Amino acid sequence: MRIHLGLRGKLVVVSIASVVIALAVSTFIDAHLARRAFTQRFIAEVTRLAKELAAGFGGSLEFDDWTTLTQKIHQIKEARADIRHMYIFARTPDNGWSLLASDEDPPTGRLSRQEVASLTRGRTLMDFHVEEDLHLWQVTTPIRADRQLIGALQFVISGVAVQADVAKERRQTLLMLAATVAFVSVALTIFVQRAVYRPMRRLVEAMQHAQAGSLDVQVMSRGHDELAQLTDHFNRMLLKIRQDTTEKEKLLAQIQQFNEELQTKIRAATQTLEQRNQELQRVNEALFHSQRQLAQWERLVGMVYQSASIAHEIGTPLHSIAGYIHLLLNDPQLSSDARRRLHIIESQLDRISDTLRTMLSSTRQPSPQIKPLDLNALLGELLQLTTPGMTRRHVRLHTDLQEDLPWLRADSHQLQQVFLNLLANALDAMPNGGDLYVETALEEDDGCRSDQSGRCVAVRIRDTGQGIPEEHISKIFDLFFTTKDAGQGTGIGLAICSQIIQAHGGSIEVQSQLGEGSTFTVRLPLGT
Repeated sequence: MRIHLGLRGKLVVVSIASVVIALAVSTFIDAHLARRAFTQRFIAEVTRLAKELAAGFGGSLEFDDWTTLTQKIHQIKEARADIRHMYIFARTPDNGWSLLASDEDPPTGRLSRQEVASLTRGRTLMDFHVEEDLHLWQVTTPIRADRQLIGALQFVISGVAVQADVAKERRQTLLMLAATVAFVSVALTIFVQRAVYRPMRRLVEAMQHAQAGSLDVQVMSRGHDELAQLTDHFNRMLLKIRQDTTEKEKLLAQIQQFNEELQTKIRAATQTLEQRNQELQRVNEALFHSQRQLAQWERLVGMVYQSASIAHEIGTPLHSIAGYIHLLLNDPQLSSDARRRLHIIESQLDRISDTLRTMLSSTRQPSPQIKPLDLNALLGELLQLTTPGMTRRHVRLHTDLQEDLPWLRADSHQLQQVFLNLLANALDAMPNGGDLYVETALEEDDGCRSDQSGRCVAVRIRDTGQGIPEEHISKIFDLFFTTKDAGQGTGIGLAICSQIIQAHGGSIEVQSQLGEGSTFTVRLPLGT
């Protein structure tokens, strides 16, 4: 059985879970730190006790009296119930150790190598172990007389006090955790009920009324939180709908009145036209058909120009897309299923390209949107975009971009269209491979509106392709003039490039020799 929680329930559950987790982690850390603090305090107290007891056994005469030592051990155990066993060892002349006195009968205590080594260095050694869930500490400390090591005191003390302190601290922490969780749960429930659930319920009820057709409903909003903003937006939306509905009704009434008036006028005009002779009627019909045909031609021309601009914008990036697909197809690790899908994509791109070629035409470019532009960065992005096409055609790229080239003020979108077109034409001119040179430089020129220093930025794109016949160079920027085969070009791209560069106050020119390649030079003013 699945439990479906509303928004209020989800908020409360998530919030409480977060608080419980945070408090649980904090409780665990606090308990760990408390246990360590209690343990450290216990160790310090036991160490001090061991030194005090060892000092009490320091008298040499008393140290040799076995009866006195045994009585003193039992006195200490009666005073300290937490001491379970106690042993006193004497150091023999041969640096050995012998058990002098103990609370056990017979005595069983002995010193380990680690304890002997610690006593020799004059240190107190504490060894922790657990016996039947009881924490025990075995303490071994040296006994000195006149600064000479004469023996050792060893006793086993229980850590019950530490365990009790830790248990008490744990109980208090758990009680605090439970109280905190309970308080947070109640507070969150009340808060969500007032701040979230009630406003959401009012908003949902208003939506239901609006859905039923009652647009006069309005929700009261309180505060400035997101729900209040949502409520205000909902109220404004209903107000806008009411206004639009009123306007629509008025408009429909006006349209109906206009139709009635128009029908009256049409009936009157029809009665007048019926009185015309048939010859005048034929003339009017012929004139009507001619005007309609002329309007259709005008609309068609406008659609052609607009389609050309759109198709040219789409066609140029298709070269890059097709190039990346070709690179993927050349990947030997490509799966057969992925290769089949890429072939499908490639065939569909070819269909799109064929469709675009049939639609291409020319329109005027819009006015440039002038902004500061880093020309070298723009060319770098375009060269990266056309890299797959260069790889597929085995074209080698050579760049010489002048460093610290001043920024232009130009339309980056239009210049991107110009240089993409020039790069695409250069690649088309080298179907069997070649070299592509892209250069930028700052130079002086009178062919563009430069700044006061007479400087322009020049971009040269040179290929080693087929070249352009001399008789075609003068017409290369004419609209609809192309040297490509039918279906491969429309003669629009370079015409649009020329329009864009002229709109920027620059110039574009071409130098070409048949069979050796072409160089297109674009000069743009710095002060555009």
